[in-house]
Amino acid sequence: MPSRLYELKNEVEIFLQKQKQDKLYEAFREEEFQHSLAYLVDFFEAINNINLKLQGRNTNIIAHSDVIRAFTEKIHLWKRKVEVGNFSSFSHLNEL
Repeated sequence: MPSRLYELKNEVEIFLQKQKQDKLYEAFREEEFQHSLAYLVDFFEAINNINLKLQGRNTNIIAHSDVIRAFTEKIHLWKRKVEVGNFSSFSHLNEL
């Protein structure tokens, strides 16, 4: 999971440095990579939440349809916010 890698990013940097993996260490420390990793963590958290909402005994196709429709609308909202530089919907990315 990207979230575990994100949680351990400092330890991963130390490990890569100790293993003398200079290219990988430098790539891991790049700002663009850190932002991509944070974005993936946030996005996969959202996907996992959708997955949990779609499971269970007391659900039906109408409820599933509503959950999926709401999520697709949320994606469109995220896109509009990101286009104007607002990353508040992405907690991990926003803290960078």
